[in-house]
Amino acid sequence: MAKRPADAPLSTSVLIAGAGPVGLALACELGLRGIDCIVAEKRDGKLHVPKMSLVSAGSMEYCRRWGISEQVRTAVWSENHALDFVYRETLAGRALTRIKIPA
Repeated sequence: MAKRPADAPLSTSVLIAGAGPVGLALACELGLRGIDCIVAEKRDGKLHVPKMSLVSAGSMEYCRRWGISEQVRTAVWSENHALDFVYRETLAGRALTRIKIPA
């Protein structure tokens, strides 16, 4: 692929504003269909706070379709890591309740 000069105009069929989950998913789907697109993101891509800790069954269907399900499944937590929701009086205080989430 030839490198485009920095001052050359861009041309694309679809411009996607934002590289969040929806923008990136749209780019993947368009790419699978052979439709060229450009994703424009205003941030630098660094995350300081995790945006999610679980991937729903519906989202994993897309990950399987895109061929990344195994990488997503093992990206952060090991398979034996507890995924429970714990409600506490304070951050380090007494636990009020726990909702068990299967690993």
